[in-house]
Amino acid sequence: MPHASQPPSSGPMQLARRLLLPWLALTLVVGAFYHWSGLNIQTFRAESGLFIAWAYSGDLAHFVDAHIYLSYSGHYTPLYFAAELLQARLFSTNEHLWFWRQMLLLGLLGTALASLTRTTLEALGNRRGLAQIAGYLLALVFLLQPAIAEMVTWPFMAAQFLCMTCAAIGLRHLIRASAFQDERALFWAMAWSYASMHFLGVGFVVSITTLFSCCVLMWSQRLAPRHWRTICIFAVLTALHGVMMTRGVPTQELAIPPSTLVKRFGALYMGLVHGGLQSLWASGRFRWPDVEAFPVDAVYGLALLAALLATAIAMAQRSRTQSRPSLMLASIVVGFPALALALFSALPVLRTKGTLDPHSLDGYLFGTRYLIFATFFAYLPISALVGMVARKLGKPMLVPLLILSLGSAAGTAAFIRITIPQIWPYLLTPSDVLWANVVKEAATQQKAQGHVKDRPLSELDHEFNPPMHMFTPLIERDLGCSKCIHIESTP
Repeated sequence: MPHASQPPSSGPMQLARRLLLPWLALTLVVGAFYHWSGLNIQTFRAESGLFIAWAYSGDLAHFVDAHIYLSYSGHYTPLYFAAELLQARLFSTNEHLWFWRQMLLLGLLGTALASLTRTTLEALGNRRGLAQIAGYLLALVFLLQPAIAEMVTWPFMAAQFLCMTCAAIGLRHLIRASAFQDERALFWAMAWSYASMHFLGVGFVVSITTLFSCCVLMWSQRLAPRHWRTICIFAVLTALHGVMMTRGVPTQELAIPPSTLVKRFGALYMGLVHGGLQSLWASGRFRWPDVEAFPVDAVYGLALLAALLATAIAMAQRSRTQSRPSLMLASIVVGFPALALALFSALPVLRTKGTLDPHSLDGYLFGTRYLIFATFFAYLPISALVGMVARKLGKPMLVPLLILSLGSAAGTAAFIRITIPQIWPYLLTPSDVLWANVVKEAATQQKAQGHVKDRPLSELDHEFNPPMHMFTPLIERDLGCSKCIHIESTP
């Protein structure tokens, strides 16, 4: 396997060519597609609406207590939460700004995925031009899928996009370190993987898996001992951040036998493998979990995990004895997603150890924001499979990749135009229109009866039904007055 050539100097023009221009191009392509498809943004959904309300409330004490000093549902990401609050203040209720913010994040994620695929294909012996085109086509397959379309509609899912972006860049450097024996890439692999923790708690899984992979890589390739210091530093950072993730989260006593925990873990692992692959081109109606099948699913899940890890370990051992970097690359391609998905499965299982209800794990088996990580972990082995086929076919391999990307676009357009109106009809009305109606209603009631009746704004958020009084400052801002709206609670 040839060693990687030294990267060119990263001047302004080089940076623009390698990152900014591809990012902008992908943003425009993906943005034009989703705009043409008619996708609307749920500006006020759940935390997104809460952040907008906080941004205009003038009282941020509760936000600081719940999102800065303590973890939020196991996610300790104060920098991300602060940035999201700032954007809520800047973008307010403007759906177009939120839409293009989401597109910028998708373009950034796509750029990172394309770079990961390109590096993987080059490591497998493919030419740079072929690897680059294949990388962007495969990234489009990932970006143009119903699961991503659904997540884009919820601005708060920016955390998932940013977490996966950091993880993809970290994986890209891990591939460089294993296949091209680029020792400097070890540092960046750990740094970017740790950075993913600042956007989502799932980053803990990414960082731990990367640290373990770096340890195996150092052992397999007999790298210089000085790298152990770097591993220890990032291990401490990851551990400290992991402790902060538990701060403020109530602890639960074990209410089920350990054997039940193992059963749930194996079943969830197998379910995520199935659901993650299905979510690439699913219609949005995922299979409802069957808890009665957990004992059978657990056997398959545990057996699959054991087989994948055993394969990865065997290839790392063979790479050490035969000094073959390509085998270490194969070990990471198999072992990283297997271990990462195992840790990802373990977190919710431990989180629900205090409940007897096996349905407490249902959301992880059909919720898009969870399944997307199972899909993401499968992206590396899929890239490697494409690379192995491309090494045999050469440029003709771009034809099936182009067909897949066009198929993803067509399927996702059908999902937005046909399926969404059937299962989520409330997404058909732009949030700008919904909000304008709320403001008009408040102004009409205030003028007619001297006050506004408080009511749940179900049209803005069908899940949490936020009360109208939560957005009083925002309504007054749009009406151009101060303290002019008086909300009266209904009995």
